[in-house]
Amino acid sequence: MSHQQNRNNQETSQSPAISRGERFGEWIQDPMGGVIAASVATIGSFGVVLSGMWAINLALN
Repeated sequence: MSHQQNRNNQETSQSPAISRGERFGEWIQDPMGGVIAASVATIGSFGVVLSGMWAINLALN
């Protein structure tokens, strides 16, 4: 019985650890993760447009 428990402990301790990149990849494939990522990208690009408009306005005035 203890030999079986020992083998089970070794199998669980040798399971590969999931890296952050792999977890992010799985999360982004999830429908909700994709919606959140798209929203963040849209908000970020809107911020770039606003800062560009501000810089042009500042240069012209």
